[in-house]
Amino acid sequence: MWIRLRLDVGWTDLLAGALGCLSPRSRTSAEVEALAVRGEVEHPLITRSVRSAFDLLLRALELPAGPEVLLSALTVPNTVRIVEAHDLVPVPVDVDGDRHICLTSLQANLSEQSRLMVVAHLFGETQDLTDVIALLSDRKIALMEDCAQTFERPGDHDHPESLAVLYSFGPIKTATALGARSPVSGATNCRRWHEVFWIPILCSCDGHVHDDC
Repeated sequence: MWIRLRLDVGWTDLLAGALGCLSPRSRTSAEVEALAVRGEVEHPLITRSVRSAFDLLLRALELPAGPEVLLSALTVPNTVRIVEAHDLVPVPVDVDGDRHICLTSLQANLSEQSRLMVVAHLFGETQDLTDVIALLSDRKIALMEDCAQTFERPGDHDHPESLAVLYSFGPIKTATALGARSPVSGATNCRRWHEVFWIPILCSCDGHVHDDC
């Protein structure tokens, strides 16, 4: 996360982007190049934004109306709106003075209706989720990490237990590309995301980049 008023983009990048708009490349070739530099991420998907990726995740999970989605109490309003748009119930979980998930609050808010937890890593800091994962695993609650503010390199800080880890490359982010990237846990999940996405999307489910996984 870059400090305010310091954008991680140069005039050369902006010029290249402008020229690209005048002579657009195919979506397929652009995604192949992007996925080729995915680092250690096994199953990446490219989406328009973190919020669109989150909406895609909820559609892929096909949860019935009524279950609860646990959210870091500090989050953007659109996250809550997306949860409610899927007829799910957002449940805030407090964060402590270090902006980490408060385990006492998490335990108090867990219920039989809890199906998913979204943890936001805030202000460039990645929190240790070992205890959080232990609590969620005992109850078979899926975990999604919102790393929109903490990108350094894909795979650096996310946890293998997570269903999905979302990175953002918006205007104020490190290595900005005005979009998002969504590593997905497991080839089955990758295929399911592909099925519900309204346009063809490239993914890497077996170590090779293609559009039918």
